[in-house]
Amino acid sequence: MGPQTKQEPFLKESHPLQKIFNALGNEFDVSSEGLPDVHVYFGADTIDRAGDSPWNSEFIGKLIYDDEFDITPVEA
Repeated sequence: MGPQTKQEPFLKESHPLQKIFNALGNEFDVSSEGLPDVHVYFGADTIDRAGDSPWNSEFIGKLIYDDEFDITPVEA
């Protein structure tokens, strides 16, 4: 037994947030001064963009929630 040689992971490798952390650390060339902003949304199904011109940059649409969404983790 000895000192740790690497940091123990906070989350399982299969956890969705850990996948984001891994992608940011491995896939993007960033410095500590220029980290990208990441926004994670849960429970969204789609965005209804009907009712306005697709050329209107002010129109975002209406968020449609997934009524079946369950954030409870599934044990494999």
